Amino acid sequence: MVNPGEELLPGVGGRVLLIEDRPEVIATVSRSLAERGYRTQTVASVADATLGVQHHEVALVLLRYCLFEQLGGKDFLDIIRAESPRRRLSIIALLDAGADWGAASRLDFEDYLPDPFPVEDLVHLVDENCR
Repeated sequence: MVNPGEELLPGVGGRVLLIEDRPEVIATVSRSLAERGYRTQTVASVADATLGVQHHEVALVLLRYCLFEQLGGKDFLDIIRAESPRRRLSIIALLDAGADWGAASRLDFEDYLPDPFPVEDLVHLVDENCR
């Protein structure tokens, strides 16, 4: 896991900003992405996510959808995209079984992954969206 102030090391596959509140998912995702050369920075607030994209080159955001409204909904997506130095910051939503897929599909996510998810599927989506 990467601390908000830690710099990305040269030669690493990219930094993934994970917006998640479950320690077991954080550990699994961080470990699986590290094996592919990615660094994971985990945040749970708008302020930390904004700082993460302002101060670091973030390749991709993984967002637990059930936290979406708590973080500010569509305004949150607009804020972190506006603060990112990347021309287009990709965001993948992790949708819990009870999530409203229709509402999520009307938002500006690059992709969706049903949660719980096979780790291989997550890694594949990260690879595809970080090219």
